Amino acid sequence: MLLMDVWTYFHQKEAEFRERCGYAPDDATYEEDEGSDGQSGAVRARLWLQDDAYLDIYEAVEVVNASHIHRTTYSYALVVDGVHEHGWERDPTHPEMPIHEHDGDSRTRLPGERVTFAEAVELAWERLSSREIAPWTDS
Repeated sequence: MLLMDVWTYFHQKEAEFRERCGYAPDDATYEEDEGSDGQSGAVRARLWLQDDAYLDIYEAVEVVNASHIHRTTYSYALVVDGVHEHGWERDPTHPEMPIHEHDGDSRTRLPGERVTFAEAVELAWERLSSREIAPWTDS
């Protein structure tokens, strides 16, 4: 059995960036929490999906039983033409609704369901190809 640490997860995340988006951003950061002995850390990245649209990614993670990762906090925010379009979050600082979404530039908080990074990318692509924010699509 492979023992998990945050660096193993970071390498897996970088491979997942390549698999889902075709590349891993050069400026992504992978940080182990000081003194955690490889047991917690964070990933930050900006993945460009189109010339004017990107997904900002943040995951704070911890290793559980040396076997798997738990995302204690995550944020996947779709930004189109410099404007926040939609976001998916797990934020324990909001105990009344730790898992939620943020809609539009006003970032209105809505109830949400847990999403994985892969699901967030898929949801972002769906939004990008929708007529609402893609006026270049034919009716």
